[in-house]
Amino acid sequence: MAVQGGFCRRKRTFFELNVYPKITDIDDTLILGTRYFTSMVDTNESRSIERSKFWWNHQEVKALPGSVDFMQKANSLGIEIFYISGRFNDVKAITINKLKQLGYPVNSENHVILQEQKNITLSKEEKRQQIMKMGYHPLMLFGDQLDDLGEAGKGLYPEKKSWVNQHQDKFGSQWFILPNTVYGFWEEAISKNYRKLSPEEKHQVRIQEINYPNLPVPVPESYLQHIVMADLWIRKSADFNATALQTYNLASKVLEAAENRYANNRAIIVDIDGTLIDYPPLHLTPPLCKTFPEPEEKMRIYEQQLQLSSIPGARAFLNKAAALGYEIFYVTAREHSSGRSGHTGDVESFTLKQLAYHGFPKVTQTNLLNRSKYCPANKKSCNKEYQRKAIISGQIDGKKYNVRLFVG
Repeated sequence: MAVQGGFCRRKRTFFELNVYPKITDIDDTLILGTRYFTSMVDTNESRSIERSKFWWNHQEVKALPGSVDFMQKANSLGIEIFYISGRFNDVKAITINKLKQLGYPVNSENHVILQEQKNITLSKEEKRQQIMKMGYHPLMLFGDQLDDLGEAGKGLYPEKKSWVNQHQDKFGSQWFILPNTVYGFWEEAISKNYRKLSPEEKHQVRIQEINYPNLPVPVPESYLQHIVMADLWIRKSADFNATALQTYNLASKVLEAAENRYANNRAIIVDIDGTLIDYPPLHLTPPLCKTFPEPEEKMRIYEQQLQLSSIPGARAFLNKAAALGYEIFYVTAREHSSGRSGHTGDVESFTLKQLAYHGFPKVTQTNLLNRSKYCPANKKSCNKEYQRKAIISGQIDGKKYNVRLFVG
């Protein structure tokens, strides 16, 4: 369920903004719509034409944070906004009313483009081409699915990932994607014939795809489904790759801004797990179960992670930061030691090895701040606030670093 927005007016000269519109998706890009799908958890119900129409007609609309202000600003600059959605044409009037009710600018009903009443999603690329034939050229595209941005195709995950890599420079400049772990074409891309499987079969495929560990204590099945879906989105969706590339592309622009590039003692602070390096399902076990592995088991889990994938765009971003002269600090919730007798600093040593293995720059003991460093005297470990304060106050090496960017 999506709507796109972002074109300006008819093409005249490159500098006339109103020639370049914005195209945006609606559901879960502008208006919160995931409850449509989560309401079916633990039921035998599924998506249908009747259910979709009832939802669109009766849903309590809520705008996603920042979206109204942004669209209003674009409109004030003379940028034409087009909404392309998988909603049906017979809910067009109420859709326009709800968009206006929330404060989204709708200058013409022709700018809200929906689909015929079929229980399939329309081809948004076809609709984008129709807009371009009217003399418009897209300035920005917004959506919560790759198909909101381009012709991503209906292939499996490797093919979609390759497509994202081919267009990686567009994320964060022309294309903007919002995360959606609840539904989408990304899920259908994990396995052949996935759409035809029963709910039980789909759940088993999801577990197999991420090699999900058995939890040592029972949890509700509906909760297990939620965390498996979220982990699957991170691990097996090209949409996550696109979101990560978008983040690091935007962060790279910040590095080059004059007020940052020429600041004294400039630095960036970056988290590790889930920010630079994949965060595996094994990490979910302790928080869920309130039981923590013994020191030997803890190090075995860490060592298994050595060759985990780095997050798309992270290495290129940090190497660019280093080349521009930024100091880089790795601030992590990881411990200094596992607790094994005679192995003080083993977690720190492993972390340095892992960062170097992935090609991250400025990997030194000084630049790595785990949760035991710079804590108050009465604490063996502390949260990241204390490590950040140490960087800013000059406790690291006597320099009071001017932190220009935080990534986590």
